[in-house]
Amino acid sequence: MRGTILVVEDDVDLTEIYKEILEMHEFDVETATNGRDGVKKFIEFKPYLVIMDDDLLALAKKYNQIRVK
Repeated sequence: MRGTILVVEDDVDLTEIYKEILEMHEFDVETATNGRDGVKKFIEFKPYLVIMDDDLLALAKKYNQIRVK
């Protein structure tokens, strides 16, 4: 495998599309449906890349769950 990618997306269908495409390119894929679970999985899996829904990113930032630099 090439590394782990974390997909944080509340749209289940879109999450499955991301997951299928990334797995076809030999990435391990972890998923979360909200910002809080996304932060937990980020800490646990230390992914190579995070793909995150804009709305969830804004919500996570609002509640100080994530800092973006």
